[in-house]
Amino acid sequence: MSTAKKLYYRCTECQGKTSTTNAARAAVKVCVKCQPELDAAPAKTKAAKSAPAPRAKNGNGAAPAAAAKSEPLVSAVEAKPAKARKMSALDAAAVLLRDTGTAMTPHEIYAGVSARGLWDSPKGDTPWATIAAAIGREIAAGGDACRFVKPERGKYAAAPATA
Repeated sequence: MSTAKKLYYRCTECQGKTSTTNAARAAVKVCVKCQPELDAAPAKTKAAKSAPAPRAKNGNGAAPAAAAKSEPLVSAVEAKPAKARKMSALDAAAVLLRDTGTAMTPHEIYAGVSARGLWDSPKGDTPWATIAAAIGREIAAGGDACRFVKPERGKYAAAPATA
């Protein structure tokens, strides 16, 4: 009974010391954690190693280009189509308050936003509190980009447009 010889090496990616019986993995010196797809590839046998390399058609003895083996990688950003982003609670409240032009309580803002279909709370029990907290944070941060004002206690309105 013959057993596969264990090969010891240090991974070039994580510098971890490891061993394997897979000759392909030992040849590239990458461990299972860093490149798991090599385990699926069968180890090269002596017959496969001794097979002659394919020759080019022009007869000069050069092997075909290595680029034919692998296809160019496509980044994940290019592969996925662009999705339309959902409107956030703050954006929806800003649109509602700008369109109505009146000051509203968080309950009224939530009712108007959900009635228009601009935003709805995914799981929250108190979406009006979420809206009030978000508007309060934006007002507290202040600055020129603030879209809201607090004209009276418990009410919020759209900030006046600056030219």
